[in-house]
Amino acid sequence: MKTLLIYDGECGFCRRSVDILWDLLGKDNHYEIVANHAVKDPRWTPELLHKSERFFITIAPEGEVRLGADAVNFLLRSTRYRWLSTLMKFPPLLWFERAAYRYVANHRQFFSRLFFKTDSCSLPPKPGP
Repeated sequence: MKTLLIYDGECGFCRRSVDILWDLLGKDNHYEIVANHAVKDPRWTPELLHKSERFFITIAPEGEVRLGADAVNFLLRSTRYRWLSTLMKFPPLLWFERAAYRYVANHRQFFSRLFFKTDSCSLPPKPGP
């Protein structure tokens, strides 16, 4: 069984980011990359589906779930950027990375225009008070 990488399949920014990760991981890797609405796995829950609209999610074969920056760090361990993943395990770098991940995730449309020159993502509006 492979580790699942699950992402928001309706978000262009997320799709482009997954393409970059796939290139870093290489063709012979131990991951299955699946859009959140196409997951057919018994470990997939409605709660994880909801979280996948804001975070990359990895589910390891033994069932360990990682979200956001922790999921990206897990994936980076299998690339030539393993050293970066090792550095990011330690506070305060880990705290900074998690905060930066949340910021980018909440501003995907801006970063999509900045890096990919397209408005390929929009977040659903946040519920009002």
